[in-house]
Amino acid sequence: MAVLIEAINVVIRIDRISDKFLGGIDAFKRNIPNQTLCMDSKLARIGFMTPVDVGSFVDYLEKNGLVFILNGKAEDIVVVDQFKGPTVHCDWLEVVNCSVENIPCVACKLKNDSATTIYVPANWENKESKTIRIEREEIEKRLLYLGREDNVECYLDLYTLKEVYVGRIKEGGAL
Repeated sequence: MAVLIEAINVVIRIDRISDKFLGGIDAFKRNIPNQTLCMDSKLARIGFMTPVDVGSFVDYLEKNGLVFILNGKAEDIVVVDQFKGPTVHCDWLEVVNCSVENIPCVACKLKNDSATTIYVPANWENKESKTIRIEREEIEKRLLYLGREDNVECYLDLYTLKEVYVGRIKEGGAL
């Protein structure tokens, strides 16, 4: 089994959530900060659109018993970028190119798992990803901030003259 990867993802081993997370799997599920959770029997994945939100969520997971990096390698948690893969060495995860209903996607699974099913978030629509990557040094010259409504920030992309939406967690990026 495998979980969908889009934008920036926090991937956690289910066995570690059950064994180490304060309150177990039920407490974990109650405190997901957005609607992007998808999980199989081995991995849970939560997607984000900004590194700040990823960092806040990883901090929250660590405060509740999970370990991100130990001796330079991903332990219970790994951050996976849709375009670049894991952000730290991870010997328990494999990133694969796949398709869901003939739409090219990226997914991850435990290494050596013979997964063929790709799990996606509950309200995920099967259409080509609209994820774009804008490098940090380009943001100020390329994006004009238009405002925020609830947990969505809106920008005008000055290169394409189209609106760009960035899903965020709670105001200020804190959990």
